[in-house]
Amino acid sequence: MEIFLFIVILLLIYLLNPLKGEEKVITTLFLSVFYIISISYLLSFVGIPMYKILYVITLLFLFIIQRIKQNSFLNLNLFKIQNFKLKWKFIAIISILICSLFVAYSLFPKYPCEKWDSQYHMFKIKAIILEKTIFYKNQEYMRYWAYPSGFHSFTYFLASNVRDIPNTIYFIEIFMVMLFVLSHYYIGESIKEGTGIYTALFVPLNYEFYRILLKAIYPNTLGYCIFLILIAFLLRYKSTKNNIYLYLFSFGVFSLIFTHTFPFLMLTLFLASLMLWDVMYKKYGDILNHIKFFTIPILCSFIIIYPKFINSVISYSNTSYVIHNIHPYTIYDVIISILDGIGTCCSTTVAIGLLFSHQIPFILFMKRLLAMTLYIVLFIFGTIFLIKNKKGYFVFYILLMILWLLNNQLIGFKIPFFSALYNSIRWIYNFQILMPVFYGCGLYYIGKIIPTKRKLIVTTIIITLLSNAYTTYSYHPKFYWRFYLVGDDEIDAFNFINENNISNKIFLNFGQDSGQFIPIFTNNKCVFC
Repeated sequence: MEIFLFIVILLLIYLLNPLKGEEKVITTLFLSVFYIISISYLLSFVGIPMYKILYVITLLFLFIIQRIKQNSFLNLNLFKIQNFKLKWKFIAIISILICSLFVAYSLFPKYPCEKWDSQYHMFKIKAIILEKTIFYKNQEYMRYWAYPSGFHSFTYFLASNVRDIPNTIYFIEIFMVMLFVLSHYYIGESIKEGTGIYTALFVPLNYEFYRILLKAIYPNTLGYCIFLILIAFLLRYKSTKNNIYLYLFSFGVFSLIFTHTFPFLMLTLFLASLMLWDVMYKKYGDILNHIKFFTIPILCSFIIIYPKFINSVISYSNTSYVIHNIHPYTIYDVIISILDGIGTCCSTTVAIGLLFSHQIPFILFMKRLLAMTLYIVLFIFGTIFLIKNKKGYFVFYILLMILWLLNNQLIGFKIPFFSALYNSIRWIYNFQILMPVFYGCGLYYIGKIIPTKRKLIVTTIIITLLSNAYTTYSYHPKFYWRFYLVGDDEIDAFNFINENNISNKIFLNFGQDSGQFIPIFTNNKCVFC
């Protein structure tokens, strides 16, 4: 992996980052992702090969220009982090990060090669590595060409060669869990100082943040990370009226467009909710700023999209999975999706146990029932807290998300792009990705309104949810592990091929087995039967 180059990028972005204190540290990680995705598309669009040194040279040029303008070329302040003192909040967020990364390390297979999506994304990354452009011409990989390449360009930058792709994706999985924790902490602190620890806490407690990666939905996950930090930028702008947050927001929107469609649509709904709230309070200047800084990156991306992807975009906008034939199961499915969205996947087990009398262990059933109840209670208290703190646009957003679900599954209006979300577990992810905000605010609020018993109540809730999380982590990932195809034995086989100079051969591959990854681990091709 090109860790050294990535560290150089992080350092230069940190020096260029206009924010201060803990904001500067947190946002540098996200801005580095924005930069790598954006520069990859810009280089590919103008026809310049994506040589990795160009990423560094461009930043060095920007850094020199900035220092000349500020007349402070030698005053780097590399290690000065203002207002980032070693206190309980700092210790708490570090502890949550360590816990989250430990869970990720324990759950994610070393070789992220599962039956379905992994091969698709790895082959696209391989094509980019071979030609050093997003708009590659290799006909062998053309079926992946139109898919947004944000995740793939980020992986390209980190991977040292084609065989390094699986190791790089494994690193990015861990990295994205860290981004989840930091973005939720940042959102919580932007809502009210002191709530960030509570919102971040629900990343390691919530299995959905790990399940999405176990299912190898990598671009969507990176899109979620970008979506969350963009929400934080909008919150910071509302509280400070500092336009720098809107500029960073625009930068992120540009990269999100090229990462995944669904998080971009979710951001559109959140922005609509925010502007609806601003209409209620007659903040028309904020509305105009939101529209301007949201529209500019869309128009800029359209310059790239139009000559390259316009036909694919039109085709995708016409895709519809809207259900027109309503039956009892559809209604049940919608109810379960909403319950899953606000109460985590625990409610699925409870609903199946209650409605279909499936045989599940009584203790497991009671744990699930208690956990679901606690999550819904936290959601309700979080909703009250957000409304009391004039953050009701979060509630509007959830209502719009429910309306999106109801339309696709029950009402049946065809809406370009929005109707392309098919009925699947992705509905749960779309809800759950923002739920730590509600849970964390709810837990914080409960502690505030019952001050005399605050520690006891908060500790009891956390211990209960930790117990539920432990139960889930101890058995549920095994369901997904069985779909992973590459282990140490397969690696030995691939090494045997490489050590014996077997290259440029065609291997017969029988469906979805480990053989489909031969073109990644060796210099050979597959014919799929």
